[in-house]
Amino acid sequence: MNGQSLSFVTVQNGRLTLNNQDYMYIGTNFWYGANLASQGPGGNRPRLLRELDRLHSLGINNLRIQAGSEGPNTEPWRIIPAMQPEPGLYDKAVLDGLDFLLYEMNKRQMRAVMCLNNFWHWSGGFAQYVVWAGGANSIPYPGDYDAFELFAARFYELPRAVELFNNHIQFIVKRTNKYNNISYTDDPTIMSWELANEPRRLNLTWVNQTACLIKQLAPKQLVTTGVEGNFVSKNFSNDHASQYIDYATFHLWVQNWGIYDPHNASVTLPLALEFAKKYIDDHAAYKDKPIVLEEFGISR
Repeated sequence: MNGQSLSFVTVQNGRLTLNNQDYMYIGTNFWYGANLASQGPGGNRPRLLRELDRLHSLGINNLRIQAGSEGPNTEPWRIIPAMQPEPGLYDKAVLDGLDFLLYEMNKRQMRAVMCLNNFWHWSGGFAQYVVWAGGANSIPYPGDYDAFELFAARFYELPRAVELFNNHIQFIVKRTNKYNNISYTDDPTIMSWELANEPRRLNLTWVNQTACLIKQLAPKQLVTTGVEGNFVSKNFSNDHASQYIDYATFHLWVQNWGIYDPHNASVTLPLALEFAKKYIDDHAAYKDKPIVLEEFGISR
């Protein structure tokens, strides 16, 4: 099987479609996929193939993967090795891993959501771009999340930071897969490009301009935001109003958001369940574009 045997996921009449039928999928976050697929440090291709086979056997047919991670590799609490250790300098083994991952996903008729950036520090993300752009000398790693949010959100207002990220977008989106010689923009394995993981304090001008850039590069593929939804958003509809955004996203983290406490489960679990049901229903009422719950989690 090769990439030409698959069709692109599209949006028709407000619904995700594949071959003119509704595209309903079960997905999971597979953020580490490119690193696991690497033949360099941290890579393990036999494990990758086992995991892909296991996921496929469970009916999971869509993986959300990190298509950008930023160095330097000496920084704490992040993916290493980074895909981009320095601005414009790429780790060839990690890029090769991304190619191999998409190649193997295609064999299993899986689709990918390619997350290009990250509001949080664990892949470098916005905060690293702020430092690279000269907006600060170091990152105030979370401890005080409000302070970190304010720091990371400076990304939107620093032209050099945005420029560096746009360079990454063009580099990745225009890439050709070495395993099948198919350009990423012509590969139906890639369902969509996501601006960032959980971009908070969203700048709508940035959303529109960045989504427009991606659409110009990859008109056959979808674009989405990666936002968490109404828990942190000022206006969910506005977040997705750009003509270049094809579908909406939301996340659900009852423990991270302080609603569920595993140390007081008997009291907080019923509250968390009530919150989760209402949160899903509230977002399901959004009718402007297709909507995907792309993250949820709770302690085991």
